[in-house]
Amino acid sequence: MKPVLITGASGFLGSRLIELLKSDQKSYLTLSHKDPTALTKKTPAISSVIHLAGLAHRMDRQSEGDLEYYREANVRWPEKVAELAMASGAHRFIYISTVKVNGEYTNEDPFSAGDLPDPHGPYAISKLEGERALFDICRNRMEFIVVRPPLIYGPGVKGNLLRLMRLINKGFPLPLGAARGIRSMISATNLSDFLIYLTGLKRRVPESIAGLYDPEMDPLYPVYFPSDIEISTVDLIRLLARNMKSRALLVPVPPIIFRPTGLYERLFRSLSVDSRECRNLGWKNRVTASEALAEMVQSYLSPHAQL
Repeated sequence: MKPVLITGASGFLGSRLIELLKSDQKSYLTLSHKDPTALTKKTPAISSVIHLAGLAHRMDRQSEGDLEYYREANVRWPEKVAELAMASGAHRFIYISTVKVNGEYTNEDPFSAGDLPDPHGPYAISKLEGERALFDICRNRMEFIVVRPPLIYGPGVKGNLLRLMRLINKGFPLPLGAARGIRSMISATNLSDFLIYLTGLKRRVPESIAGLYDPEMDPLYPVYFPSDIEISTVDLIRLLARNMKSRALLVPVPPIIFRPTGLYERLFRSLSVDSRECRNLGWKNRVTASEALAEMVQSYLSPHAQL
């Protein structure tokens, strides 16, 4: 069987994906964006691409002038990878985007494929531009699938989840007792498993309307929102503390105190997704959310991780 081409294999999600591919005895190749000759090397015939590589959201890169900074990694590089993939015989290109393409929070209904995009900030804008640029390249030549995951968790996680585990572990009081917004999350293990599942499908996946692209045209490409848990911030803190054999010190500070800051949306508002379309393909979680959260905590608590 032809191998799958993986970009971003050394990152947080990519590392877990490679582990699962090896465990499943799946054939794969990797392509590094850090190698300036990567796109000029002769690539063996491949079956499909899982494109993880890209520039992640950064709090210090949020101005309008930073858009070009993100475009280089999230639009131009994947365009080149898509051209290389087609030249190597690939029939399917899977692009890992972000839930932020749809917006920063949800109200009553979770995000789904038919919702209009509403990206805020240069990172999310660049990911939507990447989707649309790839759709134009792949159209009628290679099947194109977009995956917009919510918050990804697991061993080696960075960002807010790592900060949260550190604060809980040190026993600091947390002013988040009233943080009851519901967040969808997906473990790196289950997301990797879903991506592998997509590469193995023998049929084209159903198309979906992925937001207005042009006044004259709706771009049709499949968009998926995988998740394995929906949980409030306060309940997540309690669950993490329980796995640490600790007790969360939660103070119910009124959310209005946080409203002038960017923390308000990330901690108090909901951001949920509709993952039913993933299940409709026949995919099931490889591990439970409880198992994945426990693994993340144990990895954090290990002596090596604390160095």
